[in-house]
Amino acid sequence: MAFDSDIIIIGSGPAGVQAAMHASKRASCLVFGNIESSNLYNAHVNNYLCVESQVDGSQLLLKGVEQAKASGARFIEKDVFNIEMLENGFKVSGIDKSYASKAIIIASGISHKKLNVPGEKELLGMGVSYCADCDCMFYKGKTIVIVGGGSAALRAADIMLKFDSKGYMAEIEFYVEKGNLSALTVKGVGIIKGSIA
Repeated sequence: MAFDSDIIIIGSGPAGVQAAMHASKRASCLVFGNIESSNLYNAHVNNYLCVESQVDGSQLLLKGVEQAKASGARFIEKDVFNIEMLENGFKVSGIDKSYASKAIIIASGISHKKLNVPGEKELLGMGVSYCADCDCMFYKGKTIVIVGGGSAALRAADIMLKFDSKGYMAEIEFYVEKGNLSALTVKGVGIIKGSIA
């Protein structure tokens, strides 16, 4: 059977692009996915190795794509709808064409749980964030709402208190120990119990 490439990478976010940069130096490589759909594409990076000041995530990602292409990787900005195991490889099918390869790397990334409320998508990176560790400095001294009732939300609230932010935790049901939740309220975090959608 003729192969279209040695390796097919599914996902064109940072993991997929990084895999393409390395794989394409040793083998032929096809990368599937819409680069603009990556979480990094719409993010801002300012606390990463060798990044001295804030950089748009799209700049980093597109620079990585250039590096991978320079090593021979080919990018196909289409989604994969099916993967079929062959006797000696794999067949990956898009909406209009199939491709065969000897190996597959799945780097489909993560998806944050969305609230699906008005303005969430439009304000991503401009007030809406999914990472307290990454973006805490942007909200220094501001009033914030952390949506979630688990340990990650608890930790995010605790982080933001260190930056003099006034915070609220909002969730229908809280899943952390009441003692831990009470400790945050003593520090000044307000609790909003109920739907915010």
